[in-house]
Amino acid sequence: MGLVEPGRLITAGGHMKTAVKQRVEWIDVAKAMSILMVTMLHVGQLAQAAEINVGRIVELNAFLAPIRMPLFFAASGVFAGSALRKSWSDLLRHKVALFVWLFVIWTCVRWGFCAAVLPNPDNPNEGTYLSEIGWALLMPTTGLWFLWCLAIFFVVAKALRQFDARLTVGLAVIVSVVSLMIADAPAQAGEDGLLANLAHRNSLRYFAFFYGAAMFPDIVKRLGTWKMAPGVIAMLACFTVFYALTKIAPTPIAATARFAASISGVALLFLCARPLDAFGPTSRALRYLGLNTLPIYVAQVPLIVIYLEVLEVTGIATMRGVSNLIVPTGVLLVVAGTLLLRDLLIRLGAGVMYRLPRFETARPEQAAA
Repeated sequence: MGLVEPGRLITAGGHMKTAVKQRVEWIDVAKAMSILMVTMLHVGQLAQAAEINVGRIVELNAFLAPIRMPLFFAASGVFAGSALRKSWSDLLRHKVALFVWLFVIWTCVRWGFCAAVLPNPDNPNEGTYLSEIGWALLMPTTGLWFLWCLAIFFVVAKALRQFDARLTVGLAVIVSVVSLMIADAPAQAGEDGLLANLAHRNSLRYFAFFYGAAMFPDIVKRLGTWKMAPGVIAMLACFTVFYALTKIAPTPIAATARFAASISGVALLFLCARPLDAFGPTSRALRYLGLNTLPIYVAQVPLIVIYLEVLEVTGIATMRGVSNLIVPTGVLLVVAGTLLLRDLLIRLGAGVMYRLPRFETARPEQAAA
């Protein structure tokens, strides 16, 4: 298992490479697992909105909800330390500016796609008003919210470095649990609830995972020393108990149990990433995906919409016996398609879709998303 430190550069060809410093490769495998779960969520979500039968995938996605994004942000946080140790100027010019740029440009791409090509079945109004792009800077409503959150997470994490990390991480955990309580309260079910906006809600909910991993990366890396079988059994048992409590306990207890389920679920998948990282071709493929979550994430919804449109036009969506294949096939096609799209855009000279414009001829730094 090779150790390499966070840092990604874009080569002259525009592809993401890992700077050889210190990086724990099985955490990249965990990141790959998270992006595959995110893609599965979006394929299932949009297919259901398009009234395409996808079997029991909706229930599976709901079951994975406490783990999916916490795992993504925790893995990202482990590799955020080097950026947070740099000066404010460097952090803002390279890391934060990149996330903001990508959020803006891909928000425009999605708006144009929905306005001129195909509507988003999960949000038919997307692409209706040009003002949506401006409002997105304050109230993101699409899956690109994660870029918006990461830009804020890096700024807040940097600002908090002057305080005792044990105290600030503890406060972040409290904020996460309280946000879960508010979001799950019956009064917040409507569109005008206190945390009705997806990005606002998720920024409070997931910051603790990013920040905790950024401040105490060794705790995550220490999972690499655990004995596999006892660790998996213990974390699986914890996740099962806490997940059950989220379904039967009153809101305050359920919210706390959901956070605990997320912690144990994230630890469980980190542990499961270790044997996958040692499994030949699968390891190489997953590491590659873990290093390339950004291009997969930003472009996947338009490709999913095209995929679902093909299923409907060809009649495949209504064929008997294919419902359980629609989402797995979609995940494979969309992941491959987003990476091919990235390569094509770079070859066409549009690498700016994945990096800051002012670094086109300089030494660009790639986001550790």
